[in-house]
Amino acid sequence: MFFEELRTNEELKEKLKALGLSYEDLEGLVSLARESGFDFTADELKEICLSAAVKELSLDELNEVAGGGLLGKEKSHKRIG
Repeated sequence: MFFEELRTNEELKEKLKALGLSYEDLEGLVSLARESGFDFTADELKEICLSAAVKELSLDELNEVAGGGLLGKEKSHKRIG
């Protein structure tokens, strides 16, 4: 994938810096990627980035969220007022 190549390829990193691109500049990244032999659209890149950012919860984490638990820790609640 393009980002893996970007992390490991010093020449590609230098091109990114020289062009003044950031990871938020999807069109610029797509253009640089095409010059480097990759073929995808800005929408596809956005989808990949979003899906990579979503982390699956473990069953325990899901149970805590669904059950409103306190991560397995007992807490005493004091009434105020």
